Amino acid sequence: MIKVDEAQIVLEQAQIHWQAKEWQLTIEACAKALVLDRDLAQAHKLMGDALQKTGKAKEAVGYYEQAIAIQPNFAKVYVNLGSLYANQKQWQKAVGYYQQALTINPELLGIHEHLARILQLQEQQPKVPVEPTPRELTVGDYLRQGKALKEQGKFKEALEQYHQAGRIFPRKVEIYQEIVDLSERLGLWQEAAKYCRIILQLSGSSLVTSQNKILPPYKPQVPELSIQPRSAVSTLPDNRSLSTREYLTLAEDAIDGKKYKQAIAYYHRAIGQQPNSSEAYLGMAKLLTKSGAREQAISCYLQGLKQVQDNPEIYYRLGNLYQRSSKWSQAAVCYQKAVQYAPDYGEAHHELGEVLSHQEQWSDAIISYRQAILYNPDFSWSYNNLGYALIQVGQWQEAIPVYQKAIELNPDFSWSYFNLAEAYSMLNRWSEAVDFYEQTSKIQPDLPKLQQKLGNALYRRSHKDLSKALKHFLLAIEQEPQDLLAYHQAIAIDKTNLELYLKLGDALVNQGQLEEGIVTYQMALQFHPQNPDLTSRLKEALQKKTLIMN
Repeated sequence: MIKVDEAQIVLEQAQIHWQAKEWQLTIEACAKALVLDRDLAQAHKLMGDALQKTGKAKEAVGYYEQAIAIQPNFAKVYVNLGSLYANQKQWQKAVGYYQQALTINPELLGIHEHLARILQLQEQQPKVPVEPTPRELTVGDYLRQGKALKEQGKFKEALEQYHQAGRIFPRKVEIYQEIVDLSERLGLWQEAAKYCRIILQLSGSSLVTSQNKILPPYKPQVPELSIQPRSAVSTLPDNRSLSTREYLTLAEDAIDGKKYKQAIAYYHRAIGQQPNSSEAYLGMAKLLTKSGAREQAISCYLQGLKQVQDNPEIYYRLGNLYQRSSKWSQAAVCYQKAVQYAPDYGEAHHELGEVLSHQEQWSDAIISYRQAILYNPDFSWSYNNLGYALIQVGQWQEAIPVYQKAIELNPDFSWSYFNLAEAYSMLNRWSEAVDFYEQTSKIQPDLPKLQQKLGNALYRRSHKDLSKALKHFLLAIEQEPQDLLAYHQAIAIDKTNLELYLKLGDALVNQGQLEEGIVTYQMALQFHPQNPDLTSRLKEALQKKTLIMN
């Protein structure tokens, strides 16, 4: 009891230093308080606050995590973590912590405004800095500079060069194609989508987007195909006039006989007979895809779209090829076009959801996955992916029946159980979370983060589960020795475990969190004052600190 009183006195001194904006003195006082009583959640929280003020956000996270491990419903710590990640523009993490804070205390002041601001920032289109165009530079100069910078991997600088070229020559499709490619490389998905739409407008075709906005129809400008020399076509028997259907049949027979060059030649002839034969373009492009000629297959599909603009299968297959090449915006356009012409095309809705998820356009992805389920209700992946998208936007309750259906359709997929447990965790329904984490463990016990998550759920469910929780935290440490959270949670249960303190201190020092490592060693000295390993490591850490300060 005396020890607790002493710790509280030191903590009060730390709070006085905090109010006086004496950040370093606050840190030192918090460290002393934690040596006296390492279970003071308020001391961990205040230490994190002071570290943030001194620009040590990474170290602050560890103290905040320890505060939560000791006091799981410490709403202000979740708020501070949310603010920390918001300052780093890690919006998704910030949203998650703010929402957790509101789950604990819905009446927290200002948090709703913070959330609204972050969501607004996420939706804002990335702005590219506009510099005045030097009069002496031509569009060719900008294009050459852009190409050189792109080859050097300087994508941001290259993007600006292409933007400058686009201002001088605003109707050149090739410039916007480069802008799309560079925007995707930089993760600027909204920017890429914007310029995809500009390309469509310049090409003169019409498209209905997922927001039901009408855009012009897609008429891609591509060179004529030169897939097979004309001599190959001329070697085909031509003793009678064949119909398009007969040429297609001959092509299929040639493929069955593995005579691929001959099959392509027959497809050429079928197209010559009937230029709008979507079946011929599909057959030839599938054959090229199978042989690994992806770029030629894309060209073939695009040639087909010149002749047949309302074939959803061509758009779907072309979207597949763009998706495999990580050309996400182009793939999205193709899938949108496919579902425009075939609203019940479940596979196209699903793949559109995949592409939108990759671009973190979660709300649109949710719409696409729901459409996919409407037309293909037995495909477990649509449910699984829909559940994940719902979790990303904080709709945890809505994700639960979705994952339950995914498990019903595919009971052997571990991630469905894991994510269902995650949804229950976010709702503080710890008994259900434990059940589904345990079911995950039966299928795939080495799933990343599983043991730590299961231990945390057990810890929060009941004090009767502490020994089981500790077991899973130790497994998590064994699987991922650099994951600090599991150490903090294990120590919150087993407060005198020397090995845990040593491993945590070593991990902190190795990760450059020297001050927190020193505090960890000092805490352990309370319980093991004569341990030579502990004394030696503390001495080395203090020497490193002295060298750094000097």
